[in-house]
Amino acid sequence: MPIEGTLSRSLKFLLKQERAFKVNLARNVSQNFFLTATQQYQSIFIISLGARAIQLGFGTAISGIASVGAAFFVGWLSSRYNIKFILMLGVALIGIGSFFFVTAIEWWMVIPALVIMTFALRVTSTVCPTICGSCFKSHERATGMALCDMLSSLPRLATPIIAAYLVTVFGGLNAQGIRPLYIIQFAGLCFTFVMIWKLFEDPHNIVLARTERKENASFIQNVKRLFNEVKHVRIWIIYTSLACIPMYLSQIYWTLFAEQVKGADQYVIGQMTTAMWLIPIIFSFPMGKLADVRGRKRAIYLTLPLLLVSMFMLIYARNSTELVVSAFLQGTIVLIAAFQTAMTTEMVSPQLLGIWLSVLAMFEGFVGLVISPAIGGLLWDMFSPVHVIVLMIATTVLATPFLISMPETLRKKSEPKSTETKLPTPTA
Repeated sequence: MPIEGTLSRSLKFLLKQERAFKVNLARNVSQNFFLTATQQYQSIFIISLGARAIQLGFGTAISGIASVGAAFFVGWLSSRYNIKFILMLGVALIGIGSFFFVTAIEWWMVIPALVIMTFALRVTSTVCPTICGSCFKSHERATGMALCDMLSSLPRLATPIIAAYLVTVFGGLNAQGIRPLYIIQFAGLCFTFVMIWKLFEDPHNIVLARTERKENASFIQNVKRLFNEVKHVRIWIIYTSLACIPMYLSQIYWTLFAEQVKGADQYVIGQMTTAMWLIPIIFSFPMGKLADVRGRKRAIYLTLPLLLVSMFMLIYARNSTELVVSAFLQGTIVLIAAFQTAMTTEMVSPQLLGIWLSVLAMFEGFVGLVISPAIGGLLWDMFSPVHVIVLMIATTVLATPFLISMPETLRKKSEPKSTETKLPTPTA
């Protein structure tokens, strides 16, 4: 059977990977299970505490500043400490942020929680592709990252429905009904922290790169080296900064739009969240294989139209079924992010990977978590919620020419691994 063959190949692929990847995958599964329960309701929770959309936007923007700082912080840490330490720090801070959500009784009291959690999530999300980028060979990198995303997404199928039931039991779609989810989340993150502490080991290539890195090279010196030696860095920064805007805005405003504009209840929102993760789970492995054979850019070109359709469907949805379908198609954004990450890790040598991911995270954090939430809040309150979705559509379209101008980073299996950091001539 084709499905059995795919499962068999996926299992064989996973088993041959080193320990760092397997434990990090387990961390992602655990972390996603507990975070998904609250993420779909976070904006609604803050609004229930008395915030307006513009205050929600600016509160998120304040937390985005922490994300920019986290990117620099991870870059500095990665040159001095091991990946295990950084992962443990990130998960511990996410747990502290969850505790602040539990204790918040006014909307402004969630700002420290947003700052801490945004900082911590940027720490873990910056380190995560470093692990995958170091564990996989070029000809299997997109497949590996897509498969990691697929397996990490499995809890997100069940968690939204479970969370919707718990919200109903605890008091409905309000602060009282949502707050207990953060208590459960805090307990789960404590378990995740212990798992990393006991089981995780740094990838072999990271350890090797750390020994080869110049001892007297500071973070700033490595950044200068990055911009001097690697071609197309500036174009890729512009592209990813634009492309990340729809991802971050959807996290803040997608379910809020469904609840306040389309009248969705907690069960519809739960169905939407579950539906969104179906595409990554079903198509991650075959699309990852396509990206590893035909190129990362072609895989992105195939999925971009579906992402745009999802945004238009959200605007024009007339019933709950159309809302769920729009969320289902929105899942393509996860596939696109996996292919972008594969390209990102292939642009530089292992010695510069941590610095490169940190620099990119600074720009993405500033644009995606500082500027875009503030603009989104202003558009929501001063014009209409639809304008926020239109902004997501516009930035997706504007980013595409920069992707076209980038070279394909896929290196065929037969090609030797080059020590050069220069890329070939751009091809569409």
